[in-house]
Amino acid sequence: MRFIAILLVAALLSSPAPADSDLAQGIAFVKEGDFERAVPRLDAAIQRLGTSGSGRELAQANLYLGIAYLELNQEATARGRFREALSHDPKLRLDPRSFSPQTIRVFEAARAELPQKKGGGAPVLLIAGAGAAAAGIALATSGGGASAGSTTTTLGRPTSTTSSTTSTTTTTLPAGCRFTLSPAIQSYPSSGGQGSCNVSTGDACAWTVQSTENWITIQGGKNGVGAGSVRFNVKKNNGSARTGRIRLAGSGEARCEISQAAALAPTLGRVSWSSSLEIEDGRGRLSFGADGRVVARGRAMGVSTTRSGDNLVEAVLLAGRGIGSWRFEIAGAVPGSLRPVAGEVLLLTADAIVFRLEGKPGERVAFSYEVAGP
Repeated sequence: MRFIAILLVAALLSSPAPADSDLAQGIAFVKEGDFERAVPRLDAAIQRLGTSGSGRELAQANLYLGIAYLELNQEATARGRFREALSHDPKLRLDPRSFSPQTIRVFEAARAELPQKKGGGAPVLLIAGAGAAAAGIALATSGGGASAGSTTTTLGRPTSTTSSTTSTTTTTLPAGCRFTLSPAIQSYPSSGGQGSCNVSTGDACAWTVQSTENWITIQGGKNGVGAGSVRFNVKKNNGSARTGRIRLAGSGEARCEISQAAALAPTLGRVSWSSSLEIEDGRGRLSFGADGRVVARGRAMGVSTTRSGDNLVEAVLLAGRGIGSWRFEIAGAVPGSLRPVAGEVLLLTADAIVFRLEGKPGERVAFSYEVAGP
């Protein structure tokens, strides 16, 4: 019997991936987290395999279909599929190192709903999950106690995309630790901000926090034991609306959902300015964003288009001789917001900036200023 079991293991390790294209594609969709596309594929595979497929393939198809339904918040349907998988392979087991506690909990609850059969007899080699050439197989033996010839190779854990719509998210670990993160859903403006998620759990339960996005940064320690608080910072958003998560590693589905609004469109307006070019035979070009004009030595004034937030002013000396200066004043800028970008600054006040000129054609000076939004 031991020799036969060894031969069976060798045969399974060289078996090909699922031959049914819908089954193979459905499993791939589950592992990618695309559960909506996985459901019709796996359902089609089950319909076809029901007349020609093996018990292993049917167990595999129903298992992954159950996982897809569970991730789509259809637990009752998921239980039914898990029961169907177990009817084709009663000894099917999910390794806790590869599947979430939520998946294992519902799967074992489905097993408990099946009629119990009295066991016993010789060890039987069982298959859990995909074929050996796919993402992995799990082999186990039945009978009293563990078998010295048993081997376990785990399946890749499917990616979870389930959203939380309640005030907290909770998961239960096999060791008995229960974690709750609250508030489960938080929203931030495009300008960003700081926040926190509260961790509730037993005194001896350890946890590690993770951020799924680089625009959500954890502040302070990322590990803890027992109840605590996770502080984080949300960076400014310059693009479209986005969503990320803060989650506890290894705790199943406990997480905080962080959403951030899209960047506000700039408000266009007009700003008054003056320029004083003081250099012999001086002539230069001013650029206020898309607006530009040529100015001669002496004082010039104008009105240009501006927007809320930072604005850039560039000036290039077209002609001039000797050492001189170029002074700019902005009416309507946020006081004290003028910041030099290029050139040697002689003077900087709340609403004016003066640059030193060496008298070289092509010499460039630049500065930015801020205009308050609506």
